[in-house]
Amino acid sequence: MPIDKAKSRFKGYLSTDEETLGSLSTDFGRLVRKVPSMVAVPAVALDVQTMVQLANEEGWTVSTRGASHSQSGQSLSEGGILLDMQGLNKIGPIEEDSVWVDAGVAWGDLVERTTERGLIPPVLTNNLNVTVGGTVSMAGLGVASHRYGTQADNVLALEVVTGVGDLVQCSPEENRELFDCTRCGLGQFSVITRVKLKLRSVLPSVRTYYLLYDDLGSLMEDQTRILHNQKFDFVEGWCAPCVQGLKTFGEARVPFAEWFYPVHLTVEHGGTAPSESILAGLNFYRHVHTEDVALSAYVQRLEPVFQMWRESGGWNLAHPWMEVILPWERAAEYIQGVLRSFPPNLLIGGHVLLWPCTGAAANAPLFMHPEGDFVMGFGILPAVPRHLVEMSVSLLNRASDLCIQLGGKRYLSGWVEFDHDKWKAHFGDQWHQFVQWKEFFDPNGLLNPGFLKYTE
Repeated sequence: MPIDKAKSRFKGYLSTDEETLGSLSTDFGRLVRKVPSMVAVPAVALDVQTMVQLANEEGWTVSTRGASHSQSGQSLSEGGILLDMQGLNKIGPIEEDSVWVDAGVAWGDLVERTTERGLIPPVLTNNLNVTVGGTVSMAGLGVASHRYGTQADNVLALEVVTGVGDLVQCSPEENRELFDCTRCGLGQFSVITRVKLKLRSVLPSVRTYYLLYDDLGSLMEDQTRILHNQKFDFVEGWCAPCVQGLKTFGEARVPFAEWFYPVHLTVEHGGTAPSESILAGLNFYRHVHTEDVALSAYVQRLEPVFQMWRESGGWNLAHPWMEVILPWERAAEYIQGVLRSFPPNLLIGGHVLLWPCTGAAANAPLFMHPEGDFVMGFGILPAVPRHLVEMSVSLLNRASDLCIQLGGKRYLSGWVEFDHDKWKAHFGDQWHQFVQWKEFFDPNGLLNPGFLKYTE
């Protein structure tokens, strides 16, 4: 790939150094390896436009990388240009209800700035070390999604470079189709350079009630009450194994567990925290703990967990994560069946997430989820050594297929192994429109190739 031609028109940093290319050849999943021919770190949006225009002229491909928290190589490039978007990291003036930020800004850096003003983006992912552009391209789920939908639903406007090299602003009022296909569009139609995000006022403190359930049915009954009454600002949950020992499975002895379900219900307050009467009517097994912290500490609550994983080596293992969104009426049977078949020893250094949500809260056109008043998010997030990857992937692929059979949808940042028919089924009635948008906004198919399968 001729770097001299790119250098003459590019203001940021370019490299074809083998060490640099190799260091950016895998993502958080550590399951896929792709080596780019060139790494480009844009300094301004015009750099992105320059590289996309050059790619069209020279027949190159362009892939985008933020924090590279993907697990199926979505943020990698095989022999093309890899745009490292973290070079675009400016935060604009913070207004009363919105802010423009570059696509490469980490959510943690943004929140640090907004909380000083008593403001916060309505939805935050658990890991704030990922970039704004990356999660908006995917959807962005968090513990406030039951109220506010996805991060993509809270985008007011975008600045993007289309696949043909046009630098364009889009919003619900301007270039609406480009706005709709870019949010949750997996980087298939444009490269996000800037995002105008909605902000909301936030109270300075939170109280969290730590509850434990021993029955999934009871938990889901309570969740319907919680989602109806909207008393809690943040709702999150897990599936936690209590290992019982070994049991015979075929000709082998394998670990097995009974599963419990921790739930954290959190309320913002301005100094006078709500009493325990707020829990009235909930049928939990135990109320384990109550915690009061500053809002600024709450949004970073999982960083000590991530740090522990880094220090223990779990962060450097393979992460074949699988997250699904289930129809409410089939969620319990699916979750219980999957947990029975998943050896708990594969979850060392990981966890299993539950996040209930109202179905109407998310309305970005390309965020696919089941119909219904409520849906249940479920994620198996293991960290596994190399010799267990094949078994883990096999189990998770079967769980993925079962989810689809029951009317669920995959969340697409994790390990996804779809052929053309599965991609077509995933987008359903939107597939024809998806393909048309691709042909219009990226007719040469140069943006983020390889993950989606457009043909059989």
